[in-house]
Amino acid sequence: MTESGDRSTDEDVLEPVGSDASPAVSGAVRDALFDTVGTLLLLALALLCLAVGVQLLLTGSAGAAFVLAGGVLGIGCVLVAAAFDLVPSFHERFVD
Repeated sequence: MTESGDRSTDEDVLEPVGSDASPAVSGAVRDALFDTVGTLLLLALALLCLAVGVQLLLTGSAGAAFVLAGGVLGIGCVLVAAAFDLVPSFHERFVD
């Protein structure tokens, strides 16, 4: 006995995503996960470069240390810009 409001059919049941998922969906999920991990790693590397550049800037006493600090800070800024897609992608130039 079912109530009139309980109309469960086979169409209402959700199937788990597994091996029977379409290859396009699996590829899209895999690409999204790789992009997320790549962005997080790029941001971590950029944060490391920025921290090293600031430390060199604050502790440097010679002109060469300031030039090196500026270079490291510049690389960190470019990496941040690349992570947020503010500059053209590096790998697209070499893939095509």
